[in-house]
Parts: sequence; structure tokens; C-alpha cells
Amino acid sequence: MFKVLVVDDDPTVREALSLLLEDEGYRVLKASNGREGVQAARAEQPDVILLDFEMPVMTGPDALVQLKKDPATA
Repeated sequence: MFKVLVVDDDPTVREALSLLLEDEGYRVLKASNGREGVQAARAEQPDVILLDFEMPVMTGPDALVQLKKDPATA
């Protein structure tokens, strides 16, 4: 099954995107900040990551840098 990781600090946005994607048959993984998103991406190897820009703990751009550095998520 196609896996999508939704990374957003706004729970309303995160849940809305998750519901829309699940209705289309995707398996949805969720994270509430960039650090959690990087950890989830490494653990679950999603096919696609929807990454918010402004988040606490680690921003979207900072998470993207970390994901690109790791051969498993690059």
C-alpha cells in the first residue's frame, strides 16, 4: 500500500489531510513537527512526505535537509 507521511504542527490540517488521503486508499502516517517527521520517515520509509514549512522543534526546510543527508530517506 502507498504510504504518505503528513508532517504538520496544526492538528486540524494534519487530520484533514489524513482523512482525505485515507478516503483515497492511502496509508497515512502522521507527525506533529519536523523532528518527529524525520524519525517517522526513517522508521516507516513512506513513498511521499507532505511537509509543512513553519513548525516548532524543527522546521520543514530543516527536516528536508536531514532527510536528504540520510541515504535511506534521500
